[in-house]
Amino acid sequence: MAYVLHRASGLWKHILQRQNPLSGQRRLFEDTRGALGRVSGTPDEHRSRRLRIYRPARSATQQGRGSRTQLWKAEFEVQDGFGRWTNPLMGWYSSGDPLSQTTLTFSSKEAAIQYAEKYGFQYVVYDPHDEPLHERKIAPFTRSMVHHWRHEGIPRYSTWNEPTEETECSSQHSPSNKP
Repeated sequence: MAYVLHRASGLWKHILQRQNPLSGQRRLFEDTRGALGRVSGTPDEHRSRRLRIYRPARSATQQGRGSRTQLWKAEFEVQDGFGRWTNPLMGWYSSGDPLSQTTLTFSSKEAAIQYAEKYGFQYVVYDPHDEPLHERKIAPFTRSMVHHWRHEGIPRYSTWNEPTEETECSSQHSPSNKP
């Protein structure tokens, strides 16, 4: 606890007491870039880490434009010096890096950038590729649409119960109607 208080008191070195020459009042001038990272107790080696801010791609099983693809994620890049090894008991990957598996989720790109600046992290933003809209083009005169209208004269509509002229003629000349 004393270490955290000592680190917090180190923050006040960055807050300068300035005096306004016109009013004679003292005001605080705060260096806000990374100030929260200094107070939070984050070790110095982690404050120099770089965040990778991106919007994940849609999975192949998603059909619509869901809310999962609208969220932005921030991950810490893997740092050299923290090796990975395989756990002999379970076969899981282990690492000495506590931030390697940390993923932060944000509602917008601006919120992720604001977080990185507030805590003093360096960051890289990867903008997503815009997907083209998949609109289906319907050609009006394809084979499947021919039966909906006729191009000459009044359209003929028939029902299953009413015999048409063709069916009446064919029934009169059928071989089963011979006397």
